[in-house]
Amino acid sequence: MAQLLAPSASAGPETHADWLELRALMAADHNSSLQDLIQVIRRTGTIEAIGGDAEVDEAGDRGAEKTQSLAEAAFEEIEDRLEACGGSQVGMYAFRVFPQYIESSEAKQMSVYRFLLLLSEFGKDAGPPGVDGARLFELVSLSAAERYFGCDSSPAHSYHFGSPRRSTNRKFAVALSELCFQMGEGAGCRSDRASRRHQKDAGLDLSVWCPFYDGRSGKLIGFGQCATGSDWKDKLTHLQPQTFCAMWMRDTPAVLPVRLFFVPFRIPRQGWLESSMRGGILFDRCRIASLARGMRPDLLAACDEWATHAVDERLRP
Repeated sequence: MAQLLAPSASAGPETHADWLELRALMAADHNSSLQDLIQVIRRTGTIEAIGGDAEVDEAGDRGAEKTQSLAEAAFEEIEDRLEACGGSQVGMYAFRVFPQYIESSEAKQMSVYRFLLLLSEFGKDAGPPGVDGARLFELVSLSAAERYFGCDSSPAHSYHFGSPRRSTNRKFAVALSELCFQMGEGAGCRSDRASRRHQKDAGLDLSVWCPFYDGRSGKLIGFGQCATGSDWKDKLTHLQPQTFCAMWMRDTPAVLPVRLFFVPFRIPRQGWLESSMRGGILFDRCRIASLARGMRPDLLAACDEWATHAVDERLRP
């Protein structure tokens, strides 16, 4: 069983907030507090390494004021996550937030956030044996994209393209031609390039579009890529819709697809703009969780099962 590692003082508010959330999942009373974080940071002995003069409180405890500041920044991040998931009224954030602590909720509709948190911490293989966490993440991302693209008059349509394909045709050329047919754009896969090996999904994990009743070309289309590893920043520019369409489709869609990028991590605010410019519309942990309302019951159940297994195996004795 892996241990919950103590975060260093320099890790940043996102990592500190993750620790608080994971601590609440593993605790017998299902909560973690600002004081828990302060104590664990002090025990690492890393507070003086972040620079600045060491503060001394009335009891002579060096670094007390700085540690308090770091813990408060983590709680500000927690409160921001609550709002980013739609607020307490929406109920997609997996924790109840109080002034000095958070408490884990076992409600199944919040299992998407738990799944994303644990996936980002322990990786795609932390779930039950035989369950591919990366593929489950693609399905969750697809559901989030459908909801984001949906509209009242004509619900969004989608296609799971990621390799290895199970729900759609396994052959690249056939799957792409089927996608083009369903979208009404692209005219199918180019026959002169269909026999190339090792193209897998060519960087495209999912496609989502919002059709019109007339069925004509020219619509909002999204091409999405999913990244579950800590190297997600290296993949921000891998999917280029214009290049993909020119390389693989007989015709380029009338309006080029927009780029969508999905990660189970919480992307820091200071890096958001650059990541958006490089990767397209970002769907981080909170954005995906905020779109989990109305998700298929079987997909919610799969997330709950995966998360429960990960907690039992990685966080609890």
